[in-house]
Amino acid sequence: LFMHCMPMCRGKEISKTLQEVAEGVTEKVSLEYSELSSGVVLVVDLDNFIASVRPRGLRLPGKVLIEKARLFGEVLHAQAYCDFTQVDPSIVKDFYINGIRMIHCPKLPVATEGGQDLKDTVDPVLIEGVHSLLFDDRVGIFIIAAGDRDYLPIVNTVRHQRRKVVVLLPSHAHSLLKAIADEVVDIFSPLSVEIDSLAEKFFSLSSGEMRKVLEGDSDTKIAGEFVIDVFKA
Repeated sequence: LFMHCMPMCRGKEISKTLQEVAEGVTEKVSLEYSELSSGVVLVVDLDNFIASVRPRGLRLPGKVLIEKARLFGEVLHAQAYCDFTQVDPSIVKDFYINGIRMIHCPKLPVATEGGQDLKDTVDPVLIEGVHSLLFDDRVGIFIIAAGDRDYLPIVNTVRHQRRKVVVLLPSHAHSLLKAIADEVVDIFSPLSVEIDSLAEKFFSLSSGEMRKVLEGDSDTKIAGEFVIDVFKA
């Protein structure tokens, strides 16, 4: 009876495992960061990032990105990847003023059945850039402002090098990218919960109270500046 039960029990275990895989129940490898360097790298897929934040009113994200990155430590490298011939000049100026290096990734013409199309080169150039930054031993944290699943391999590579990965993007980021990152930060926090009512609440304050909010902690200051930016849009 015992020998007869073993295959059945084993079969149930396999069925349970297959069911968990089908349902997306997974567990990532836990990495130790006890000797993590304090330096921070910020890399931005600008096309992807702008497309995700523009609908929520954030027109000039350079300062917000740097403010968020500094919460994790000293920012040693800050880079934005994009075809800058296709970007609003005010955004280019905003990134330049806030010390974010702009790396031009021109769209390249490729032949198609219908004639010719333009191929985006941001993903491979950004990935190569992250690879090169892994040689900087001062860097312990990589902050990636992007949401594409194309970045899954490089995120795993960074983590296997025992560097921490933070995904900095609103909630539309690919679920697997968020799952394998060590930390996911919504650039709009603490706005995410009450984004619709925040503007009304902010402008109901007296001028003195507004000033106090803007001079407060980093997240609160970002929140106030975000609201003002929305109303300028």
